[in-house]
Formats: sequence, structure tokens, C-alpha cells
Amino acid sequence: MRTTISLDSQLYEHARRWAEADGISANEWMVRALEREDTRRRHIAHNEWHRTHRDLIDAWDADLFGDLDSTEQEAGHE
Repeated sequence: MRTTISLDSQLYEHARRWAEADGISANEWMVRALEREDTRRRHIAHNEWHRTHRDLIDAWDADLFGDLDSTEQEAGHE
């Protein structure tokens, strides 16, 4: 799928210079910048989900790896 975005001339000029410094086209530079931003936002959402669903994470970890607290106690680590 192809998408077209419009940049004002000042922003386009900045992007063109950054792209030139990176040795790529302005279009490729913008694609990469948008992909980085998308990834950044996904990581934030993923981390927020982990913070708000700690009980599910702990349950999944216990199912996969056993009860980590009892394992640490058996090994003498408390």
C-alpha cells in the first residue's frame, strides 16, 4: 500500500538534508522516520500494557517457568 504525505517546504528541506547526510532519498528517509516513530509508539503501548496487567504476566511466567518465588527460596535466595 502506498501512502502520500505532504510536508511544508521548511520541513521537507530539513528532511532532504538529513536524507542527503544519510546517503538516501528523502522519501526513504521519511519512510524510515515514520517506521521508527511507529515502533516507538508500539513499545510505549506494550510497556504500558505490561504495567497495567502485571498479574497476567506473573501467571504466564508461572505457567511457563514454574513459581519463581518458590524456586528462589529453595535455592536459598530470598
